[in-house]
Amino acid sequence: MPRHRVRVLILGLGANGLGVVRSLYSFPEYKVIGVHFGRGEIGRFTRLVPKIACATPISAAKALAEKIREWCREPLATVLIPTRDIEVNLLSELTDELPSHFLFYRNSSAAVRALSDKNLVRKTALQAGLEIPKTLLLTDPEDPALVGLRYPLLLKPLRSNVSQTPFKNIMVHNEADLHRVLQKEDLVNHVVVQEFIPGGDDHVYHCNLLIDRRSRTIGVVELQKIRQYLPLRGMTSYGRTLLTRELTPMCERLAAVVGYKGLMNIEFKKDDENDRWVFIETNLRLPIFNSVFARAGVNLAHLYVQSLLEESLPPVFASRTATWMHEENDLANILMRRVDAKFSQWFWQFIRADSFAYWFASDPLPAIYLWCWMVYRQLRRLFSIGSA
Repeated sequence: MPRHRVRVLILGLGANGLGVVRSLYSFPEYKVIGVHFGRGEIGRFTRLVPKIACATPISAAKALAEKIREWCREPLATVLIPTRDIEVNLLSELTDELPSHFLFYRNSSAAVRALSDKNLVRKTALQAGLEIPKTLLLTDPEDPALVGLRYPLLLKPLRSNVSQTPFKNIMVHNEADLHRVLQKEDLVNHVVVQEFIPGGDDHVYHCNLLIDRRSRTIGVVELQKIRQYLPLRGMTSYGRTLLTRELTPMCERLAAVVGYKGLMNIEFKKDDENDRWVFIETNLRLPIFNSVFARAGVNLAHLYVQSLLEESLPPVFASRTATWMHEENDLANILMRRVDAKFSQWFWQFIRADSFAYWFASDPLPAIYLWCWMVYRQLRRLFSIGSA
């Protein structure tokens, strides 16, 4: 299929989508369009690509299909790139709905659920021969099985595409903490309870890979977290890519269990007590730190588009180490003293980082908006304290 002016529709312009924009905007053969779903998506300020505003959140597959057809009226080859879990799940329901000129990896809903649902993925991981933390679906606050779990525990939403809980995850350190949380929030049938694997933030690793339509792995970047926001249980705020592919075979086995093809971001933790790899979770999309991949030598966003347009591509692996920083969250860790690092150390890491969630010299407005918003929030906080 000729690639001249292929349309690429990026669904979402949060930090994930902004990274994809910056990975693709310089390719003249692609007409890249970003779709933002609300004021919270700072990528709406990018000047690199044309943008479409979608005022209302989309939570139904048919509604998404209607919008995609509305945005892409001419029958041009159109690559769809989901940037959030909700779009991944909705696209899996549209495998037979959208015509063939819409290009994406058409995995079944069952395959997607088997990898992304935090209750179902345990079975998939075990079938792949992976070690998993002891995990329990919370169906009863008085479940005797809770007694046998080792603290601390993590409470995680069952499905990350639905706002079932007021948090991404929460750590409880003892039985009293657990019951306090359960009394405060209605979490029954909405969360899994998971044992915390010993080790700090730098024991958490991500394997990011692309499996093509012939079930070949054609791109891999592994990344080590250095800091998370929040520490011990949050998202990457500072990390570095690696030259290893130690995690890749485990990820390939996981995908093979359900016949999945496409992008995968899989998190593992190296147990501090026995150095064994423990599977944590899977995201079937590019992660928030995807802008660093091109700096590591593997532009996974570009490879994704290419793989949907061409029959065969040679595999590409990381060729250099690179660092990535979520400047807002990582600075908050330092200022709130959540991590054992001095500001001077952080600033040195900041100026030497290869890639950021928001800052990009050729596209500074999203970061400038973010920093102005941070100052505004801080001033409001100070004035509210002063007037109290």
